[in-house]
Amino acid sequence: MDRIDIHLTVPAVETEKLAIDAEKVNCEDSITVRKRVIKARNIQKNRFEGLTNIHTNSDMKNIHLKKFANLEDKANLLLKMAINKFGLSARTYFRLIKVSRTIADLDESDHILEKHIAEALQFRVKSEYL
Repeated sequence: MDRIDIHLTVPAVETEKLAIDAEKVNCEDSITVRKRVIKARNIQKNRFEGLTNIHTNSDMKNIHLKKFANLEDKANLLLKMAINKFGLSARTYFRLIKVSRTIADLDESDHILEKHIAEALQFRVKSEYL
């Protein structure tokens, strides 16, 4: 399982929630999400310009993380605490940083913040651990 970047449990949607207007629950529409994804992909394209075989964050090797995936101190602390608490592997550690870098790109942040690590952990750590 540590070779898969994102783990999600998707529960069934309650029938009552299917009829709720998306604007009332403050959801982003598909066009807005698409624009954010394109912007994040362009950030990655520019970041890796001139490098061979690296086009996206997931293409990075572990040696590239220090240069391209800067964690603020609080983010680094949260990541280390999670690795220790949940007994996650070294492979998982590096994958979490890459996913966090992508979340930071979607947020248009130059650095990986604590909230980016927290979000990546939600996609990684199974709910039985939480």
